[in-house]
Amino acid sequence: MTVPGSNLLARASRLIALQTAQLSAWTGSTTVGGIVTPTYADPVAISISAQAVTRAMYEQFGLDFQRDYLMAYTTAHLKDLQRDKTPDRVDFAGQRYTVESNTDWQAMDGWRGSLLIRQGPTP
Repeated sequence: MTVPGSNLLARASRLIALQTAQLSAWTGSTTVGGIVTPTYADPVAISISAQAVTRAMYEQFGLDFQRDYLMAYTTAHLKDLQRDKTPDRVDFAGQRYTVESNTDWQAMDGWRGSLLIRQGPTP
């Protein structure tokens, strides 16, 4: 096995089943009456390996203890928080998340790990 290049996510999914989530990609923003509202594409089903983020990791990575986080490992392209852009949304297990940051192994190994922040229940 060579790493990178062996697609570890595909290998792991043979032992631990991937789960289904809904990705709503940010498409832009509209301004009505001075209020900027993000717009999103229709949700599409994606497969993820959802992993809890332990409280010990919060301190290590400087995360906010008032928020709830989830790591999502996927082959889907998730856009994270960037200047002048809104991150994509992911609905999973009855909760809505936004994509905070990516660890991108897409080019080397075919997947990425995305840190998601819970926004609340899926409407």
